[in-house]
Amino acid sequence: MAERVPDVESRLAEVPRAKLAGGFCHTLYLTKKDTKTAICGFGRNKYNVLGDRAGPDTAGTRAMELDEPRYMIEVSCGLNHSVALEEDPEKRETSIWVTGLGTRGRLGIKNPRNKGAGAEEDAEVEDTWDTPTWTKMERIWDVAGNKPYRIVRIAAGSDHTLALTSTGLVFAWGMNGDGQCGQDRKRGDVRVPTAVTGKAIEGRPVAHIAAGSKHSLVATMGGKLLSWGCGDNGRLGINSTESKDEPTNIQSHAGDYRVVACGDAHSAAIDSSKVLYIWGAGSHGRLGLGDDSDTVLPRRVDHLVRHPVSQVALGAFHSIALTANASMLFAWGSGPPTGLLSEGEVNVIMTPRQITQVAIGGSVVNEIRCGLFHTSVLCRGGTVL
Repeated sequence: MAERVPDVESRLAEVPRAKLAGGFCHTLYLTKKDTKTAICGFGRNKYNVLGDRAGPDTAGTRAMELDEPRYMIEVSCGLNHSVALEEDPEKRETSIWVTGLGTRGRLGIKNPRNKGAGAEEDAEVEDTWDTPTWTKMERIWDVAGNKPYRIVRIAAGSDHTLALTSTGLVFAWGMNGDGQCGQDRKRGDVRVPTAVTGKAIEGRPVAHIAAGSKHSLVATMGGKLLSWGCGDNGRLGINSTESKDEPTNIQSHAGDYRVVACGDAHSAAIDSSKVLYIWGAGSHGRLGLGDDSDTVLPRRVDHLVRHPVSQVALGAFHSIALTANASMLFAWGSGPPTGLLSEGEVNVIMTPRQITQVAIGGSVVNEIRCGLFHTSVLCRGGTVL
């Protein structure tokens, strides 16, 4: 039965847009410039993931303004590609911009250097290509072709991307070897935005989206969870390690989930009571449950029960959580990305541990994001750490 739910954008108003994003070796963030919003970034610029034409060895670690300022409202990073969402404040029309490695459908566009090219390149023989700068995608139109969808959220996985419409539909494009685009794996890569369909998602508007290395996760307007893609280590949360080509229900006693997040091989969700649940690969302490066992169903992070969680971000082997009112920041997992290790300390934090204000320069944190092997925070006032 179709879920009777309120407007998607009303629900999304509860979840801050991503003004900060981390990829493999790069970070993007949004900053105000006059009446518009510019994309800034730093890190390794291989495949032009920063979109600034500077080349792979000139980005360094300084922030750079990319392209002309526009009305950007959200950014997201994959391993070797980047995505940004723009909204015209007067017309309320939205556009998706992409940059980076374009092979195998990662950008959802044809090679802009192949002017007048005929059929799309075959994945087996396609030459590696990237965009010369940020490139606007063609807008995604409804089935009848009457009007373009209004895109309200984007989420880049390692090599695929999801887009959420104002009507609660999900579109996906990119590599699909594990079904992460919600299409038959035998089909191969998905080169243009394609609707994610299936019995479990039909008639159930989606309210929040997340993309991992090889899997995807969404929360419906009715507060339920659906996942698809690679099932290794239980990252889909469906009580098995089986991979799925289309959305599959996650059975959980909690219900009413509002926020979802994906890492390399683990996943997380926050419910309406701001309780954090997590599942998937348990090695390196990334689940924060006190052991290194894999978990095939959502489990409550008991160490944070007394701390209402508003945001969660997942990397390859680490996790970060921000409590309500931005009052406390917690981390767990493996290595320096946790921001917790001191000289001589063990390399793994098995349960959530607070990152002190001293560690982040006394700043109030507004937003948290993880790249595969790094963590970034956006502080009040616009500073990125």
